[in-house]
Amino acid sequence: MNLPSEMLQPNSAGKVYLDAWLSVSRTDKMAIDEVFKALADPTRRRILRMLAHGEMTAGQIAESFSISAPSMSHHFNVLKSADLIRGRRDGQQILYSLDTTVVQDAMTLMLDVFQKQDKSEQTDEN
Repeated sequence: MNLPSEMLQPNSAGKVYLDAWLSVSRTDKMAIDEVFKALADPTRRRILRMLAHGEMTAGQIAESFSISAPSMSHHFNVLKSADLIRGRRDGQQILYSLDTTVVQDAMTLMLDVFQKQDKSEQTDEN
C-alpha cells in the first residue's frame, strides 16, 4: 500500500486529511483494510515492535512467544500480506524486517483520524 506522495502532502494548514486517503482506489482501500486487520492483533503488534529494533529471524521472533510454529507462520503471513514486514531467505532461515513505508502511511492515517475527531469535538463544544 504505497500511496502517491502527492496524497500525503500537507494542506495549507499543514495537515494530511483522511479525505485524501478515502479517495484512493478500491485496491488501495483493500490494502488499508489489510493493514488495520494486521494491526488489530496484539501478537502481530508485538512482532512489529520487535522488528522496530532491526532484522530478526523467524526463530528469534518465535522464541518470544508460546504459540505453535503454524500460528507464528500465520501471523507472519498476515503481516506480509499487509506489507508491514518483508521476509528474505538466508540459507535455511527467513529474516524479517519492518517495512517502514507502510507503517508510516498507516500512522499518518491514524493521526489524521484522531486530529479530525479532536477538531469536531472542539467545534461541538463551542
